[in-house]
Amino acid sequence: MSARQRVILFLILLGLVLTGLLIYFYMEGQKQTNWSINFDSDSDQPYGTSVIRKLIERASGRHDFILLEEALHEALPRDAGAGAGYVHIGMGTYYDSLDLDALLAFVEAGHTAFLSSRYLPYKLLDTLLPTGLCADLMPGDYPHHSAFRVYLQLTQQDSQTYEYHVRGRSDTLLYYWDCLYHAGYCDPPAGLLPLGTLDTILVNFARIPFGEGTFLLHTTPIAFTNFALLEESHFEYARRVLSYLPEGPVYWDRQREQTRPFPPRNQRYSARSPLQYVLGQPPLAWAWYLMLALGLLYVLFQSKRRQRIVPVLEKNTNTSLEFVSTIGRLYFMQQNHGQLCRQKTRLFQSFISRRYGLPARSLRDPVERHRLAQMSEIPQEEIERIATLAQNIEGAAQVSERTLEEYHHLLDHFYKNCK
Repeated sequence: MSARQRVILFLILLGLVLTGLLIYFYMEGQKQTNWSINFDSDSDQPYGTSVIRKLIERASGRHDFILLEEALHEALPRDAGAGAGYVHIGMGTYYDSLDLDALLAFVEAGHTAFLSSRYLPYKLLDTLLPTGLCADLMPGDYPHHSAFRVYLQLTQQDSQTYEYHVRGRSDTLLYYWDCLYHAGYCDPPAGLLPLGTLDTILVNFARIPFGEGTFLLHTTPIAFTNFALLEESHFEYARRVLSYLPEGPVYWDRQREQTRPFPPRNQRYSARSPLQYVLGQPPLAWAWYLMLALGLLYVLFQSKRRQRIVPVLEKNTNTSLEFVSTIGRLYFMQQNHGQLCRQKTRLFQSFISRRYGLPARSLRDPVERHRLAQMSEIPQEEIERIATLAQNIEGAAQVSERTLEEYHHLLDHFYKNCK
């Protein structure tokens, strides 16, 4: 090989090496930290949950950690051994009727289910707390800040405080901190034991017994993300919360990690939007343009002036007859007038809370009843009569049909005449 050929070969090899280095550094530069909150147990990004999953798997043992990637009614056994635990950590979750029955049967058999989710399934809450969380107050989000204090009730006399900061590419990222209910509005529902709060008043962690087992409901899943566990205090919080799980096998629900029944309000979209993907595919792009053209033609041809359709006015119906019919059906089917009256009381409390901004328990306070009479312009005597009947019904073992009718007419008169 001549000297010229050696120089050419060297230059070719040098060019290949430089090209490889450029490609490598370009690819490394393209790798950016993904700050989206996804709770993916396979992700090592800041808001994935791979660390807590590996820690639970290591603590449980390889054979006692079962990854569920199928429907619960197919993969979750009822006879899972003594003290088994079910774990789901994610943005939200959804259970169809079969999966919900399987989960309820699993817990009823003596096991524990731990759900840490911003959006807890309402069907499950309705089953565990049939009387509701408190009047018309449902689980939801309240404050939205990048930092918040989380309290964990270890014993009745001892509680620990942990402070969390949520950040993204920008340090001003707002996060909606969800809770089960506002402790300042009402007492805990029957059977619900608060274990932790946000800022001492927003209950975010609670225990509910069911059958022989227990449900652990937690609304701050961001506490179990990889980014949160970097701090020692946050790691201690996660350890203490998960210490409520039994020492038996652990079933990690992988299938529901990406389920989002409600879109998070702080969701960030990727640089490539769905429309860019559609326009990047020729068949989809032609379908998109065709749809726009058809829509434009429809607007042009339908823009002519047309006579407005004359609405059909229905005859007034006798609501009293409908009420009597409804009462008759309820009496025939359930014969439970007390439950119906108590449900009317909850709806009435919800109505005055939304309309007049009064507390849900205004009927128990004479001062609040006087304010309600002034704001609604309903005579004080009628308000007192409603409050008396509501208190008598609440403590009565049985309620007569006559009392139900009288209570209904009083509330109906209030709804129709209040200001």
